[in-house]
Order: sequence, then structure tokens, then C-alpha cells
Amino acid sequence: MNSPECIMPGFKLVLASGDFIASIYPEKKRDVENHALNFKQALWREYFAVRDLLYKMLGRESLVVVKGKILTNHTEYLEQAEIPWLQSHYRDWTRDALTQANGETILFNEAWKAGENWMPGSPLGEGGTVLVRRNAIVVGEETAYGSSLEIEELEQEGYKVATLPPVTNPRSGFIPHHVDGQATLLETKTGELVLIIARSYEKQDDGKTADATSLAAETIGAHKIVIDDRRLPPLALNLIQFDDFSIAMTAGAPRLENLLKGLVGKDRVFTTDTPIRLIPSNTEGGIRCMTNIFPEALITPVS
Repeated sequence: MNSPECIMPGFKLVLASGDFIASIYPEKKRDVENHALNFKQALWREYFAVRDLLYKMLGRESLVVVKGKILTNHTEYLEQAEIPWLQSHYRDWTRDALTQANGETILFNEAWKAGENWMPGSPLGEGGTVLVRRNAIVVGEETAYGSSLEIEELEQEGYKVATLPPVTNPRSGFIPHHVDGQATLLETKTGELVLIIARSYEKQDDGKTADATSLAAETIGAHKIVIDDRRLPPLALNLIQFDDFSIAMTAGAPRLENLLKGLVGKDRVFTTDTPIRLIPSNTEGGIRCMTNIFPEALITPVS
């Protein structure tokens, strides 16, 4: 594919370094020494599947990888980069470093530090708690509560802002206040907004969450679709849609994949070559969590 229309000029998709894999060990302690190597290899295989999918979709021009301490062989075909002032945790989970809203960059106030001074930011910059498409924004309730002034400003600028409640009974891979674990906001090939909700999330709290998701969809002018997530890989809704409507997602989710193909077109849905299961089930992060679109001004290429 390799379409330059995926990313706006002046921006690049930033992929986490993969260093976080070093800190992951099998949950079952039995025979850890015997199985740890295979476990790590499986984790790296999933990481490489994400990296290779993004390279196929974006090419070298629009994709950079955060320079890590473990893996250095990206340089054969991908540019590595330093992200000055970005704190270490957010080099692994770049989604939570900032939020992009139609070219406007909102830094997360806990992610950026120059020397001893925290850089100006907002809770809205924690990208895992925010979904944006065109002038529609869906925000987790906790983040919205701490960002009332910023949300008011966005609404004055013409944005439609809706909120979603936290997950009250998290499944594996769900961070309770992150909306991108249980929902995704997409634009169809005909320009309509669609809010896709995981059924397990929709049914929590005796219908209260279902009412909240319906109100959110109505507020932003989106059509709501609820998908049965019982057989989906963890965090399957943690996917990315680019500016040309193309979607990067995990393999192993045929029902979701077919739904998305019907919404954006068969030629606009791309999957990894292996299902992404171990990373989300062991880190609470998926494809979207590992990636984010940064303005090039925040990126320092490494030769």
C-alpha cells in the first residue's frame, strides 16, 4: 500500500521501541526458566508483526521507531528517533504522550519534562483516554473531569465532545479509564462516523453503560455498533485509522475485520501476520497504545 496520504505532512507515526518486552515474564511461575525464552520470542514476533504491518502501510517516509536499548536492527529499513523530554514510560506507550485533534497537538501533562520543569500539558493528552475523528471527540469520564476547561474551549472551537464511563469489571488487557480498550471511533468510506463498542463493556452496570454509549454516539453524531468481543483477541478494538480511512488491526478477529471492511472498504483494512494476543494480555496495551502521530518538531532522527 505505502500511501503518503495516511499521515499529514509535518507528522510521523512513532512506534514504541519494544524495550517494554524485557520487563514481561510469563504469568505462570512454573517452569519459567524453561519457557521464558519461547515466551519472549513470541512477544517479539507480535511486536515485529505490528512494525512490519505499519512499514507496509506507511513506508519509511512516514514511520519512525523510538530508539531503544535492546533492539537496534530497525535501521536496515526504518528510521530511529529520540524523543527529547519524553519520559521513559511514554517511549513504550507513545499513545499516552499526546493527542492529535485535526493537527493540533495536546501534550499529556505527566509525560513531558525539560530538565526539572514539566512542560505545559493537559489530561486530554493521555491519548488512550481520548478518541478523535474529524470534529468528534470521545473522552473517558476521569479525563473529562480533569479537563473541563479544555473541553469547553474545544466545544467553542466546534468540536462535539462526549464521555464514556470506565470499565468496572476489566477483562484482560483493559485499563479501566482508557476508552480505546473498549471502543473505537471510525469514519466510513461515505464520511459517516461510527462508534464501535465491545459487548462486554456495553453490558456492564445493568444497562447504565449502554445508555452512556448511546448518548455518546448521539452527542457526536455517530452510528453505534456493538460487537461481541468474547472471541476477539485482547484489545482488538485498539486499532488505528489513518487519514486515508485505512485501518491497521490485529489478525485473528474475522468478525471485526469483516465489519470494518464493510465500513471502509476491503482494500482499506490491513491486519498483522499473526494475532496480537500476548502483548495486550500481559501489558494492557495494544497496537494503538504502541503508536502515535507526532509532529516532526518533537522528533530527533538518529543517524
